[in-house]
Amino acid sequence: AGADFAVPLLTGGVGLATVWQEQSGNGKVALAKEKVAKTKQQISKAESFLGRGTLSSSEMPTCLAVATAATTASVILFMEAIPQRLWWVSAVLLGITMGATMVAARRQKRAAFYMKQASRSVGGTPPPRSRVGRRHLWIAPLAIAVAMPCDLPRRTTIAMAILATEIAMMMSSTFTRAAAASFYIARAQRVYARAEVYASQADSLSCALPKNSAAAIS
Repeated sequence: AGADFAVPLLTGGVGLATVWQEQSGNGKVALAKEKVAKTKQQISKAESFLGRGTLSSSEMPTCLAVATAATTASVILFMEAIPQRLWWVSAVLLGITMGATMVAARRQKRAAFYMKQASRSVGGTPPPRSRVGRRHLWIAPLAIAVAMPCDLPRRTTIAMAILATEIAMMMSSTFTRAAAASFYIARAQRVYARAEVYASQADSLSCALPKNSAAAIS
């Protein structure tokens, strides 16, 4: 009588343990798939921010080209010893260079925001943004140019050369942030690929759990 009672109890206990193991395994597999999907979503979000930042900084090389061309034209003007009545051309070229610098600074600020979001979306730490693009630093080229003991065309040329250098420094900072964001995204993709492999292996192993449960219950 004791054996008749113990055998069904033991069989039922094994069946319940097997079913619990199946549910636990399926739950862990589902949790792993959910985490893999969230990682993929974060990577997609970071890539979207990186793309926006790249588009925002796409005009910066054009700004540098405009500033360099204006500076070169100003050099040609004072090298050719133009008369004083044409010195206003140097002021116009300086205005063009300052406009290009303003556009580059706005683009740098926007690109820095998107690239910072891209790095943080995948758990990265973005490098600090360059301080060159801040407005109070634009006074430095004009102050240096005014302090130089030379005529107006040479002073404007010095100011334009410094502004073009600032644009180049802003571009360098932007490219550094883009490279850092790309590194963090690549690192997240590597983690995602490894997690996806492990999730696939766990899923394939969990396929045998229902068979074990059916065999144990029967």
